Amino acid sequence: SSLMDALFVISLLAVPVLLYLAFWFLMALWVNLYGRSSGTNAVNLVMLWVILVLLVPTVLNQSISVLYPLPSRVVMINEMRAQKAEADKKADSILNDYFRDHPEFAQAGEQADNPYQYWLKYIASQDKVREAVKPVVDEFEIQLEMQQKAAAIFTYFSPAMLMQHSINHLAGNSAAHFESYRLEVKAFADSWKAALQPPLFKGEIMDAKAVNSLPEFSYAATYVKNPLLLNNFFLLLYGLLIYGLAYVAYHKIASDKMIQTS
Repeated sequence: SSLMDALFVISLLAVPVLLYLAFWFLMALWVNLYGRSSGTNAVNLVMLWVILVLLVPTVLNQSISVLYPLPSRVVMINEMRAQKAEADKKADSILNDYFRDHPEFAQAGEQADNPYQYWLKYIASQDKVREAVKPVVDEFEIQLEMQQKAAAIFTYFSPAMLMQHSINHLAGNSAAHFESYRLEVKAFADSWKAALQPPLFKGEIMDAKAVNSLPEFSYAATYVKNPLLLNNFFLLLYGLLIYGLAYVAYHKIASDKMIQTS
């Protein structure tokens, strides 16, 4: 049920939230152990928060952009437009080339009474455009994939990024969800095309039954891996690290006081 699903998600969210709160609680404990004034402690904690929450993620994101720069989107879009304009001018010859490459469609598709002549030219032209811009698109997608892989690794360098990553995953709007959605849409488009092409090239009139038999899209997050367990593990490690620093600081301060009083 929806209520049970909501409770399950809340329980999954509670773990990283509690670990993140524990991290900052231990951070505040560590800072306060040195016995400075409340104002100094507050300034130190704000500085640590700025470094871990703002500075580190910003530096890491900028580093990713420098290491794996994306090709210009403007160049890619202009290339697509230029190839589409060229394909529109040569629609008839492109369709003839398409028939030579797909002889299974040639006999029915070349008939003059085929009511889908415009769409046949469109399908052939789109294939030509995709083939022409494939190197540009592939370069963009490779760089984007490298950025996403680097971002996935750099996430573990900051508790704040780990927390954000967990929240994004549970909300279903993480980079992995977007990539999964893109791949599923691409697969659906291919299945839709495979279902539509034969009747179009044969000139068959599609009735309600044929339309209802077409594939339907449903998003299932097929390509998304669950990062919560690893994220929680690293949040716990950060908490234990600060706890260790606080433990060492407490015993050092306690021993110093014992020496002073003896």
